[in-house]
Amino acid sequence: MGGQNQNQGQGDWVELLPDLLDVIVKSLDSYCDYVRLRAVCKRWNLVLPKCPKSKKLSQLPWLVLPFDDGNDTLRPLYNLIEKKVYHLELPETRNKLFRGSCFGWLVMVERGPTLQLFNPFTRAKIDLPPITTFPDIRAYQADRRGDEYTLVSRNGVTYTHGKFDILKFYITKVVLSSSPALSVHDNDIMAVSIYGEFRTLAYCRLGDDGWTAIPTRCICFEDVIFHEGKIYAVTCTGKVLVCDMSMSGPLKGVWIRAEPPKIRVGSHYKYLVGTSSGLLMVERCFDVNVKYLHRHRMKQYCYKTSGFNIYKLQSRGKKQRWSKVNSLGDYVLLLGLNFSSCILPHNFPDCKPNRIYYTDDELDTQYAEVIGGYDIGVFNLEDGSIERLAGRDILYPPPIWVVPE
Repeated sequence: MGGQNQNQGQGDWVELLPDLLDVIVKSLDSYCDYVRLRAVCKRWNLVLPKCPKSKKLSQLPWLVLPFDDGNDTLRPLYNLIEKKVYHLELPETRNKLFRGSCFGWLVMVERGPTLQLFNPFTRAKIDLPPITTFPDIRAYQADRRGDEYTLVSRNGVTYTHGKFDILKFYITKVVLSSSPALSVHDNDIMAVSIYGEFRTLAYCRLGDDGWTAIPTRCICFEDVIFHEGKIYAVTCTGKVLVCDMSMSGPLKGVWIRAEPPKIRVGSHYKYLVGTSSGLLMVERCFDVNVKYLHRHRMKQYCYKTSGFNIYKLQSRGKKQRWSKVNSLGDYVLLLGLNFSSCILPHNFPDCKPNRIYYTDDELDTQYAEVIGGYDIGVFNLEDGSIERLAGRDILYPPPIWVVPE
């Protein structure tokens, strides 16, 4: 009788109504707990979606880490709230580099022309137009000795690059206008890329056959975002280009008239972040040292984030200017190879406000896997202190933030 009652009790739990399951989901604080909840039984796994509808859970940031030594199927993901590493079976990410993270989707580049969106939580895939369709690539040849790309420079000179150079340096970042999981039609979603030797801009819509250049004389864009129906991109000098997505025909940009903020002398990098109260420009400052490795007869450039400066675009009539911001209030910023974002962390224990969580996106220093990926931390705007999140000198490929949508 005891065994019969026990089985009956388990059956009652299995038959819980979806509304009661939703109540349980709303009480959870961790995406890991949500995964465990779906794993209780087959029925719950079918009833509950792979990605939670609760914003409290879906906005929890994860840090995707390189594969552990000796295992290239279990991808480590660092839970920022629990401060634990979980391993997901993600062989799809083997031998891939990440060049973007938007709405829970990773942008993956591999040793070939394929460019793909991948959702690590649902394992769904979407193809983007291949690398061979970017505006400055004229030919692609694959053979056993190594793939070779033929490109044309801005002044019309033709040159070639091998697949490893293209893999590591050609694409800097790709961002999406909206989540593929929430859009009815693929062509509703636009992707923008910073690409090529001169870090210029190109765009496409999902389902397009190729990438289209956004014409501009400026080069060396460092970040690009979608914000309030427009594309914003910032150059290394702090100039900001704006493209209105609602305009018919090919995209064209106009420059924000505001004078760029005075950038600190030395090494720096810039990001754009769209918030409910306006547009932010974030300057990331570095300390750079040179170590001489006598054993290898080479220089090793060691960089470390030393701080951040934040500026907000203010408008008065037709006049615009960048004003210094000293506090984020209750918000935090997530910066790196991901879509630069601003989130409200009050639902997440131990995720403190008024901080910048950043990962390592200094791609130029990560050639030949000599150094890089390690510059990960949390910057406190209140006192200027930095808490390092990585404990190794080299993390390759560099980690990236991903936020389930």
